[in-house]
Amino acid sequence: MSGLGESIAAHYEKQHAQIEQDASEDQAAAKAAHPEPPTSFHDATSRMVEKMHRIANRKRDNNNG
Repeated sequence: MSGLGESIAAHYEKQHAQIEQDASEDQAAAKAAHPEPPTSFHDATSRMVEKMHRIANRKRDNNNG
């Protein structure tokens, strides 16, 4: 009886390992399809926009002088 139990346990362990592998492959594919935006680009864009606003405000103030 222990042989059958070991066989069933081995089958489920193999099946579980395959499910984990499939899940990790699916997760990697989803990450590749929808990569997270890099935070450094977002930060750089925000700084650039702030700088452009400051320049525009300064030009406006100088022209209304």
